[in-house]
Amino acid sequence: MHELSMVFANYKQEEKWLCSLAKKGLILADRTFGRYCFVESDGSEPVSVVKFKNPTGNGESDEEIKKIESLGQTYICGYRCWGYFRGKTKYA
Repeated sequence: MHELSMVFANYKQEEKWLCSLAKKGLILADRTFGRYCFVESDGSEPVSVVKFKNPTGNGESDEEIKKIESLGQTYICGYRCWGYFRGKTKYA
C-alpha cells in the first residue's frame, strides 16, 4: 500500500490527479483528510469524484451509490459527502 498526502481546492483537480496516478498503476483504495492510500494494479480505469447530498458511511448515500454502480462504476470509498468511483469511462 502506498500513501500520499495532498489537499485540493476543488474536486476537478483532485479527480485529474487521481486519474493520472491510475494511469501509472496506482489505484485509490481509501481516503481521509489530506491522505490518500493506493494499491498497485495493472488496470488504469479513470477515477470519478461525485458529490452527494449526504455523507457517505452512514447509509444516507447508499441509494445514490447503488444508482451509480448500476451504470457500470465501482465504488472505491467515500469521504464526507464525496464518493470515489472507477470504471471503464468517467462518470458524468
